[in-house]
Amino acid sequence: MRRGFTLVELLVVIGIIALLISILLPSLGKARAQALATKCKSNMRQIYQACMFFANDNKQRLPRGAKRTDSVGLLGATLNQDEQTLAWVLQGNSDPTSCGQADFDHGALYKYLGNGDARAQVLLCPADNGDDPMRVGGILNPTGQRNFSFSFNSQIVDLGVTTRDPAGYLWGVKITKIFKQTEKIMIIEELAPNDAYGTGVWGSNTDDRPSGRHGPQRRQITGTVEDTTGSGNYVFFDGHIEQIPVDGIINHQELFVPIAVK
Repeated sequence: MRRGFTLVELLVVIGIIALLISILLPSLGKARAQALATKCKSNMRQIYQACMFFANDNKQRLPRGAKRTDSVGLLGATLNQDEQTLAWVLQGNSDPTSCGQADFDHGALYKYLGNGDARAQVLLCPADNGDDPMRVGGILNPTGQRNFSFSFNSQIVDLGVTTRDPAGYLWGVKITKIFKQTEKIMIIEELAPNDAYGTGVWGSNTDDRPSGRHGPQRRQITGTVEDTTGSGNYVFFDGHIEQIPVDGIINHQELFVPIAVK
């Protein structure tokens, strides 16, 4: 006749289960982190492909990232013109410090990125849970919640070779003219972007901070102490994506400027 488990046997079984769980949890956490990093890369690849579609439709010229002042409220009457070459336009009003959210209805890339819900998912890294709000004027001036994670290398428009259309609108450089495309970063995964215009991700005193959302430990800013662990995803001008540690970005200006033109 089958007998029931004794208390000692039950405790042994419970102990074994607890041990197995303690062994499996780190592996499950690592697998989840890898899955989020992979989805982040997929999002960035979609943005890059949308840029290529845009370039094909606009004589090979790239879209440009929006500054804080390139918002629906501040652009006003020029919005329809500006959004023809801005990757996406920001929300906001006459106060530039409130322009740190993407507007999912206005942007040059949106016709290549599906509807509003799809756009919102693509522009946000799945590992970005909003711990760090958008920042204005420095890394320690939080102003509000963000709804996007990625910015563009500002050098797309910060070159003397950029041209303006007959209405005076600034275009990005031609993708076919960029030299050493495998060595220059085009799209940046930022820690807490307040705009889509990455001007100093390589430095130490700007509001463009490289992300550390991926890797063994997330990057955080606590008070005035900045933790440089973790890594972020970066799209190069040739379309390949690399996951680079934070300290591999900070003070590595050569990855961003200059975008030598053929």
